[in-house]
Amino acid sequence: MRVRVVSDWVAILAGLGAEGRVKLTLFLGAGNEYTVYGLSLHRESSIYRGGTLVCKVVDDYGNLISAPIDIFDVVDGAMPKEWRIEKRFDGVFMWPDLFHREFFFDDLSEGVPECVAEFRSLKSKMEGVVG
Repeated sequence: MRVRVVSDWVAILAGLGAEGRVKLTLFLGAGNEYTVYGLSLHRESSIYRGGTLVCKVVDDYGNLISAPIDIFDVVDGAMPKEWRIEKRFDGVFMWPDLFHREFFFDDLSEGVPECVAEFRSLKSKMEGVVG
């Protein structure tokens, strides 16, 4: 799945924040395309209003982030074969198995070497890069 950032994304993002929360800063560029590594729909969120469909993308600094689908146009809506759907008490998650692993996001953000290597491998596979 591929998405493109819409031109007025900053204004759209401002309207999606959870009540009373600090405004989020995302490092994305209008018109830029990104691979979507997963989708999630949360009943409640400390960042976005509840019920906001969120994409997992790699931002312009190389970080895996959560961004609302509202700020994107879908360029390629094909569902990656790596995704599986899991329904939990707090929402619905369409992610690769790797993302469902306990502490995955913490380990990735902390730079745990094995986790980073696994994500790079997944990223290459999902982007169709050989090697």
